[in-house]
Amino acid sequence: MLRRFEPAGITTHPAAREAPVCVGFRSFLEAPLVLIAVATFVTVALAACDRASESESPAGMVDTEPRSHIEIQPHPSPSDRTRQEQLYPHPAHEASLALLSFNVRLASAPDGPDNWEHRKEMVFDIVREVDPDIFGLQEPEQCQLEEFEAQFGEYEHVGVASEDGKSAGKFNPVFYRRERFELLRSGTFWLSEDPDEPGSTAWGAALPRICTWAALRDKLTNQTIRVYNTHLDYRTLEARERSVELIVDGLAAPSDPGPAFLLGDFNAAPTNPALIPLSASPRERSEPEDPRHPTPYDAVERTDPRPMVDTFSVRYPQKTSKEEAGTFHGFTGEPRTVKIDYIFAPEGLGVKRAGIIRTHRDGRYPSDHFPVYGTVMLPHRRIP
Repeated sequence: MLRRFEPAGITTHPAAREAPVCVGFRSFLEAPLVLIAVATFVTVALAACDRASESESPAGMVDTEPRSHIEIQPHPSPSDRTRQEQLYPHPAHEASLALLSFNVRLASAPDGPDNWEHRKEMVFDIVREVDPDIFGLQEPEQCQLEEFEAQFGEYEHVGVASEDGKSAGKFNPVFYRRERFELLRSGTFWLSEDPDEPGSTAWGAALPRICTWAALRDKLTNQTIRVYNTHLDYRTLEARERSVELIVDGLAAPSDPGPAFLLGDFNAAPTNPALIPLSASPRERSEPEDPRHPTPYDAVERTDPRPMVDTFSVRYPQKTSKEEAGTFHGFTGEPRTVKIDYIFAPEGLGVKRAGIIRTHRDGRYPSDHFPVYGTVMLPHRRIP
């Protein structure tokens, strides 16, 4: 069984924090008595807080069973995060960032017993169990997006649909926890020769493909992070290669320094040539097409998050077969290819946990893809 449990936090009672440790003594003999009294008070206060914390600790229970030993690991629930922010109102020196990427399969697909109405509760339960700070979805249509909005009021999201830039087609929304993040800017571009043209396609792609992004201020670490969410085309390698080139240009944008993360269904194995630019260092970028406006390497290095790494591969470098790492299974539970769904993070950030969620109920699966999750550690940005 997958189980999520939250360890009770141990806090110090405010009165104990304010209790003086050193006082002035009228005589030398009074000092031991005062110290004993203070120590007794602190012990009683800590015990009371321990009991209060245990009573507040939420109990999470999951009623689905994974097909893998890779389980969802516990991390702070919303109530734990609220208590932490109350106790530590200043930005933390380091904070975890939990990410989820999930191709939920469009609702209009003729999937019979696997259609959206029969599986959406499993999808919602997985998001609740992972409890991500940020999650990206691939393929939801307007009706599905509205249901996510109703189910997850603690999140805001950005993104438009692929066909008209409004509501027609499929979305790649980025959801972020409103209590932790402030939206600075966001956008969507089309993976085509005209990235600003809604519904545009190129390079033999079967469908209009998009990348949605958000620049967010993280209140816990006092820095800006960027999150990109995409779904590459399945038909041609050229479409995937050129799409990644466009995304890399966005990742290196100098207007938004800070860590960047790339989520999505790439329709590409880890060794596919389309993914090579993500693992390249900034100095390995091709020269600018317009020599009149070169980008200095030092400027690129400050903003380009590459090389980027797949969080799952960092945690489980030996798991490369489709049985161990495959994410597309076509509602069968048996992976048909090697890994094609990813959470990419800048190399060097600590990856605390990662995994592939193979949850099912009564032989049914929440989608034709297994969702993937990863938790990285973000350092606190000091203000000069």
